[in-house]
Amino acid sequence: MRTRVLIVDNDPAVCHMVQAALAEEGISADYLIESAQAPARLGGEKFDVVFLAFQMSQPDGLALSRMMRASGFNELTPIVFMAEENSLGGTGHRVTIGANHFLLKPFERAHLIALITDLRNAGQIDERRYRRVPAECNVTIEAHRMRLTGTTRDLSLAGVLTQTPSVLAKGSEVSIRVQLTPGVPPLVGRGQVMRLVKHDGMGIQFRALSVTGRVRLKRFLLRQMLPKLRAIEEESLRPRGIPPPGTFPVN
Repeated sequence: MRTRVLIVDNDPAVCHMVQAALAEEGISADYLIESAQAPARLGGEKFDVVFLAFQMSQPDGLALSRMMRASGFNELTPIVFMAEENSLGGTGHRVTIGANHFLLKPFERAHLIALITDLRNAGQIDERRYRRVPAECNVTIEAHRMRLTGTTRDLSLAGVLTQTPSVLAKGSEVSIRVQLTPGVPPLVGRGQVMRLVKHDGMGIQFRALSVTGRVRLKRFLLRQMLPKLRAIEEESLRPRGIPPPGTFPVN
């Protein structure tokens, strides 16, 4: 899955500058110069990072960030505010408005590239978070005094696709337990049902996993992926026209 970035600023020049800098780093981005169009995009699509102008026509950056943090696809998406220094107030105010990073206008291209590098180093622009790995693990899902048990179909650092006898309503907040390894305490977290697959499948986005839980899940996914990665590596190193070891050409 490709990295998805959204830029919202009433100034087309700023949008073009940020989009071009991201493109140089191999990251595609959409931009909006009408902030009124942003709620529909943010409410219906998942983005990896969102750049918001702090001051613009309503809804402004603050209103959009509050909307994102309230619920939905982008509740945990990193937000970069682009703003003049005197518009942000003190440090305490900066913490409460929901932003992860700030770009002070007017900013140089070098500052933008440095921020993109920081985002990558922090794993906030990382396609691997959303790479789904087929895995069948026992899972328990609880919500609204209901308890469903079943299995996972696939897993990623972002969420899980489950198979259960019945499903919960789209948008339901759930607690989830995934038995990654038999005999070991399950992975425990919270999530939200983002999509339904037929009558027995739910796509659940993780909302709250502990640091330890994320490390456990990352190690589990890596173990599942290693055989496939090794097979790809062996295939790439094998000279063309030479059969795999243990096989013989048929005359």
